[in-house]
Amino acid sequence: MAQTKPAVLHLTLALLLVLASALMVARVQPVLAGGTPASGTVTDQLLTQQGSGVLTQYGDYVGSSGGLNTYYSYFIEVPSGLSQLVVDIFDADVGSNGFNNDQANERDRAIGAYNTCARYTLYRPNGTPVSDVAVGPSSGCFLSRPYGNCPACDNTWQTLYTVTDPPPPNGHWELRVDMSSSVTSGDDVNAFGIRAHDGAPGSGGTELNVYAASFHIVGINDNGRSRSYTAHPYVTSGCSGDVNDFDWDASGGNPYGSLTLTSPGTAFSHSNPTMSANDSWQNTSFTDWTSDSSAHDYGIWTGSINIEDYGSGNYGVVYVGNFAASAPPPTSQPQANTFRVYFPTDAGGAPIKPYVRQYLTRISGPNPPQVSQTTRFSVLVEVLNPSGSLGAISFSSPSNLVTANVPGDQVVYADNASATGTIVGQPVVGGSGNITWDPGTVAAGATATLSYEVDVTPALPGARVPVTGTPLSNGTIAQYLDETGNASQARATYTFGPLCELAITEGVATAITLTAFSARSAPLVATLPASSSRLTTVMLVALVGALTGALLVWRCAQNGEDSTVRT
Repeated sequence: MAQTKPAVLHLTLALLLVLASALMVARVQPVLAGGTPASGTVTDQLLTQQGSGVLTQYGDYVGSSGGLNTYYSYFIEVPSGLSQLVVDIFDADVGSNGFNNDQANERDRAIGAYNTCARYTLYRPNGTPVSDVAVGPSSGCFLSRPYGNCPACDNTWQTLYTVTDPPPPNGHWELRVDMSSSVTSGDDVNAFGIRAHDGAPGSGGTELNVYAASFHIVGINDNGRSRSYTAHPYVTSGCSGDVNDFDWDASGGNPYGSLTLTSPGTAFSHSNPTMSANDSWQNTSFTDWTSDSSAHDYGIWTGSINIEDYGSGNYGVVYVGNFAASAPPPTSQPQANTFRVYFPTDAGGAPIKPYVRQYLTRISGPNPPQVSQTTRFSVLVEVLNPSGSLGAISFSSPSNLVTANVPGDQVVYADNASATGTIVGQPVVGGSGNITWDPGTVAAGATATLSYEVDVTPALPGARVPVTGTPLSNGTIAQYLDETGNASQARATYTFGPLCELAITEGVATAITLTAFSARSAPLVATLPASSSRLTTVMLVALVGALTGALLVWRCAQNGEDSTVRT
């Protein structure tokens, strides 16, 4: 035994350093997202939408008459009680101040002479328009209403809409930016930014979450430069997803940019091996951010997108599909089975959104599980609404519930369910079916939990046995009224999931799952080998808790033990 102590201590200290560092970083809470930051320099993350007359090979598949020929759709999350809603557009004009000024400073770009209109329309949560604003030159516009060049809109924030009386209805407000053939025949690049707030756009005001329903358009002008964007896909379901990029003009071994997705806990990262070729869509899948014992790394991810000038400028479209998404090209706006893409905060941080996760823990019976022998497991489902989010989320019967499935056959219900709120329904002991759970109202900074037990009896050697439903069949879902609280708007009732299934494999020992969270920090999860000792785990929990002040919970099920220790 004396020879094993240094190895145990080494494992403990190494994990301690990793976990303590991650927890300290996670304790810094970002503010709500406010849109696309912009100050008029080459570093701006400006959207680069193009007129319908452009060929798809110039990079805008969504706006081009040869592609979807439609508008871009952005949504603003407005909570109850907001005194006023202000929507600003940065550089709303299309080339008002001349060719050289705009193009050289990475804003608008004329393909020939400026001939393109842009129409900005804001819609209330009930779908009625507030008003619209159109800007552009005298040629190339197909609008009967007045429009103009708006030189005052160039390279600055302009308030397009202020909604004050009556106070703005809570819910998801849609901003459409339309340069399709119904608005213009032009082919120019309109570089612009979006932000939404309560009238005070700086640090003293309330920023509002802004997201693209599906498509994110990026680009760089013909200046021998590159531009880097940060975007935040809201990954809320499945065991896999895909990222789709269009027209990066990759050729000759040069990708002319890059794309990386990173999960909230930073444990998982996907980088495209290359980027799309000229006038082509590329579909790249990503998976393995979950494990059989822990489906937890959902929520706001970070996307780092870079695009480089290849000699004539460069523009491209990105969207992120879920496990059920079809391969590109897209066919609608918004595209079915895509994840929302949230914009960064004014300060460049990530927005705060609710998320759901689930874990599997062994309680008793053989470890590893054996053919024809029963091992009992506990399933834990957590609904988290982090501190600093827009507001509470609400569950209610009969439909806004959490639903977790016991598959049956080799996996049957073993009772002992407990929950925050109310368990609405559950299978009979020894049976299968759904557990339905009403967590009630989950306030900002709160976590609601459901735990229940199942008995697993593997039938075949080496077989993998799902213990919960799969994304394609009865996966765990949470349907709730989101932070905006608008029960009459379909978009405000969100379905999170189905989550990736939890599973066991016959003959493979169950790992130990260590979870860490506090009111001040984002949740953190680490998995230790099944052979890790109780002493190792207790030492780790105690040391991390002492150094970070975080509340930690560890669950270890091995050798017939199931323990929960809080520091």
